[in-house]
Amino acid sequence: LYAHRSPTVARIMRVMMEKSNNMYAEGMLRMLAPGESMDVALKRETEILSNAGFDCDGMTAFDGSGLTRNSKVSPRFMADLLQHMATGEKGNLYVSLFPKVGLEGTVKRILKNTCLEGKLVLKSGSMNGVQCFAGYKIDTNGMPTHVVVIMVNDFICKRALVNKGISDFLLKRF
Repeated sequence: LYAHRSPTVARIMRVMMEKSNNMYAEGMLRMLAPGESMDVALKRETEILSNAGFDCDGMTAFDGSGLTRNSKVSPRFMADLLQHMATGEKGNLYVSLFPKVGLEGTVKRILKNTCLEGKLVLKSGSMNGVQCFAGYKIDTNGMPTHVVVIMVNDFICKRALVNKGISDFLLKRF
């Protein structure tokens, strides 16, 4: 009588990246071990990353969304993961899932009306005292030319000042 089709994984990931939907992030982790516990899914994630050649000492995960302060990833680990994903079999698709700075999603206000608007695709991540951006600088064809990872921890100033500093840094770098 009724059939419901889930959106494609690519569509789910795009919403997750653009809107920073943490429930989707949890769901994507759970897809690694359907019907199993979070611990089993996290173990599977670590196994996949280890088999791909990653040193998982640069990562501690307790959930899929990174909302717990106990989850940690080093900037080097994140950069290596982004490089690996961009050069993989579905790299072009993966890079296209990130929102464009100054134009889309949670990075809509970052670098708006600058020479970098639409030329960086970044996923934001934040919580009290933490501001992170990770993604790519892209060329006119949407292909990555650089991996970008910026993590600011334990700041006590206003977030707007941190974002201004990050924007200034990126404008000088690119």
